Amino acid sequence: MTVKTEDAEPIVRVRNACCTLGGRRVLDEVSLDVLRGQVVVLIGPAS
Repeated sequence: MTVKTEDAEPIVRVRNACCTLGGRRVLDEVSLDVLRGQVVVLIGPAS
């Protein structure tokens, strides 16, 4: 599916997300927009 990003409104919008697990910061001010039809995956060294 092709989406024109300039015309599309995000179905999910995240701004400045932070997450700490086991005393370790794993997300630090992450922002993203997800458009209809997109799949977004956040992975790190431990996947």
